[in-house]
This record gives sequence, structure tokens and C-alpha cells, in this order.
Amino acid sequence: GAVGVMIDYASAPQHPRTESEEARFQQVLASMHGWYWHPRTPTLLCTDAIPSGDYSNTRSYMERGWCYVELRLSSLVKAGELLWELSKYDATHKKDANIFDNLRKMLKARIRRPPMSPTALATEMRERVERRELFFSYAADLEPVIELYTRGFVQAFERMKGILEAVRPLVYLTAYGWGDSEAEVAADAIAYAESHCEIAPGEGPNFTFSDNYT
Repeated sequence: GAVGVMIDYASAPQHPRTESEEARFQQVLASMHGWYWHPRTPTLLCTDAIPSGDYSNTRSYMERGWCYVELRLSSLVKAGELLWELSKYDATHKKDANIFDNLRKMLKARIRRPPMSPTALATEMRERVERRELFFSYAADLEPVIELYTRGFVQAFERMKGILEAVRPLVYLTAYGWGDSEAEVAADAIAYAESHCEIAPGEGPNFTFSDNYT
């Protein structure tokens, strides 16, 4: 069957953009969040070490605003085995990694964050940018990225049931070492979904949380 791949930076025109490139960029921006929140689309986080050399941007994955919101979108309702970290790839097992099931077990992320409401994410990102802990190559990208997350959050909660074709689709969030603070973030996200998403009673995703590493 056909396979689609979206590489965020390479799949959309970057600054400076012509008028036609800007129109294409806005078209990409209107739908790219769907690649990240979709429960059955693998997301590969490029968390491996920044290579040495003379580069214009050597910030880590977690310091980059676009990367951070993509991680958050991918942490909403995605199946646990489909959120991957490139830093976990082991080239010595290359032969085994050619088998998809083995690959997804090898790359399964350990830095997954709890679902976060758009309100909380907006506050966090603005504060981190102000403290110079989170960066955008173009400062004007901050607000569009927050809007991108908000659209993705609403779609994830409203459309998940139809995608999985289940009465009560389950999101298993286990073995991430979460505690009370993460539970509060997740609870706030669920409350936001209840008040902002069009979800019929009994049709929303059912979250199962555990901090056990078993």
C-alpha cells in the first residue's frame, strides 16, 4: 500500500517566502497538526544529540518551539508504541529493526508528556519564551503555533472515536514515571475537552494512567 511521510521543515516553504510560497505554507499550516495527533500515525522525534560543526542553530529538540508543540500534539491520543525517539535507534540491531514491530519497540519514546489543555500550553510556551528557555527562529511563529495546537487538540478528542471505530477508545499511558503534577495536567486537559469539544456522552476517549515500569 501507499505510505505518506511528512518532514515538517522540508514539507513547507521557509522564510523568506514569495507570495505563492506563503499561500502554500498557510495551506500546510491548516492541516499539519493532523499528522501529529493522529492515533495511528507514527511520530519520530529527532532527539538524538546535535552534531558538532558550524551550524546556524544548535539548540536541542526540547528548546525548539515548533518541536515542542509537535511533541505535545503527538502526546494527546497517539498509541504509545507509535511515538518514537530517534536517539533510541540502535544500529547494531539493524537487521531486526527492518521488521516494523521490532522497530517500534526499539524506538518507543520515554519522554512522553501528559495531555495538556491548549490554555495551559499557551501559558507555558509564552512563559518559557519570555524566560528564554524556548526559542523560535521567527518570534512571530509563537501565536500561530499555539493556534495550531488548539485546533489539533480539539480534533484529536472529537475524531478519535471514529478513527478507532470503538465504543470507548482507550489511550493507555503507562510506564512514563508520572506523578501528581502530571495527573493534574492530564485532568485539566480532559476538563478542557469536556467544555470545548463536541463529544457525545460515552464517546470520548477513555484514558488509563499508570506510573508503573512493568
